Amino acid sequence: MSKLIRCMICRVFWKRKSVRNVMLVMCFLTFSYQMMTVAKLWSNGRLTTPLNHTRWERHITGQARTDRTDVDKIKTSLTENEIHPTTVRARGQGVETSGKSVLPDRSKDQQNLSQSVDMSTAYRHGWIGFPDMSNCSCEQMLTGPTNNSLYQQRVQRLSSQQILMEAKDCSRFKTKFGFTRYPPVSIEEREFPIAYIILFHRSLDQVLFLLRAIYRPHNVYCLTLDTTSGPDILKAARSLGTCLPNVFVASKLEDIVYAGFSRLMADVDCMEDLVRHPVRWKYVINMPGEQFPLRTNLELVRTFKLFNGSNNLEVLTADKALLKYRYLYKAVYLKNNVTGVINVRKGSKQHEPPPHGFDMAKGSTYGCFARELVEFLFTSTAARDLLEWSRDVVSPDEYFWAMLHYSKGVKVPGSLAESKSAYPYITSLSVWKGGVNGKCATKYVHAICIFSPEDVFNLVNCGNLFANKFYIDHHPAALHCLDEMLLKQTFSGTARDFPLP
Repeated sequence: MSKLIRCMICRVFWKRKSVRNVMLVMCFLTFSYQMMTVAKLWSNGRLTTPLNHTRWERHITGQARTDRTDVDKIKTSLTENEIHPTTVRARGQGVETSGKSVLPDRSKDQQNLSQSVDMSTAYRHGWIGFPDMSNCSCEQMLTGPTNNSLYQQRVQRLSSQQILMEAKDCSRFKTKFGFTRYPPVSIEEREFPIAYIILFHRSLDQVLFLLRAIYRPHNVYCLTLDTTSGPDILKAARSLGTCLPNVFVASKLEDIVYAGFSRLMADVDCMEDLVRHPVRWKYVINMPGEQFPLRTNLELVRTFKLFNGSNNLEVLTADKALLKYRYLYKAVYLKNNVTGVINVRKGSKQHEPPPHGFDMAKGSTYGCFARELVEFLFTSTAARDLLEWSRDVVSPDEYFWAMLHYSKGVKVPGSLAESKSAYPYITSLSVWKGGVNGKCATKYVHAICIFSPEDVFNLVNCGNLFANKFYIDHHPAALHCLDEMLLKQTFSGTARDFPLP
């Protein structure tokens, strides 16, 4: 190739030695050199790799002078949620997680949309609350007492089949259902990813509504559902993970029996998947599909930083609260031959005391678990022995976590004995029938209040992180207005101070 170049140069200069031709020859030489470089790189196989990590870091940190459009092109050429071995922080894009970076699932168009989105855009696209409640005024509900009769009582529902069909076009799905509605996440939030476990057996449209409220591309979400829920809802749930790569269905699903051991194992199964997930989350929160957040992602991050590695789990030790019959005798499972429903009851055979000197304690199924506790669960013989002992307890999910957190003899990470900071239980607020933590405006199901607009003012001022329960077909305006409140607070970029309950 060099011979050819020399011959052509000679011919040009032989005919005419003008300045113009000299400039043309110089341009030709430059182009030829670039082509030779490309050919050499191609022959060495260096052009087959997506991007050299060192060069990628120079692009995103500004060490090399690169046009912003080129950077966007490089980002969008990468696989969605591709994991890179080097820690990358791209001007607020990407996730820094202990030596690994998880890029958010966004195309160039979605990035531009997110950067330009505001509340008016969210209203226009129907990304706030329920689209058919767009005329609902939430101010009175959020700022003082109200009346349920002032609000729309029903919203249009989505079946599992409809959600499955919508998820076949992921770009349209994310835009239609508002998963691109948020402003760019702060570096503080990205450096503190959170994991979620959501358990449900019906109303996938309500789960989708909840998921949007807590969704961020750098967090991770494990969905777990009863194996008896049916194939339609399972397929639709899995389709969510197709469009949202940081959302997945647990690798093992349980045939969940109310008050049975399988209810506890549903959370444990998800935790096992999450520990192996490449996102290095700091805390995991477990919840039912009927729960809803009362704080923004930034407010959760600030709260977890105050916890400083401590778990937030409920612990009750008074004799009256322990319900001793549940663990002094081994549980038995009785099947109703007519309905097929399995009930868990106290048996006649005595149950042995807890292993390793664990003290009895009872508490809520739901909590905020530091990563160190979850890792301890799968590496500690004492924790596994306690889990096996819980198999013969009625409602073991209300004992196992509380006993780990209350442990005195066994050193449990983030427990009360090992706690670096002591905070009351604030994870989830439930109003129980006959309880002391408030009144219920409408009805109870399994002795738990189903919230409505008349309850919302108390909820937004309670200081808890989440509230349980809401039904999408029971005064849905409560969910609608809480969603609007959270999105407005997210766009403010600030975190509110809450009194501890």
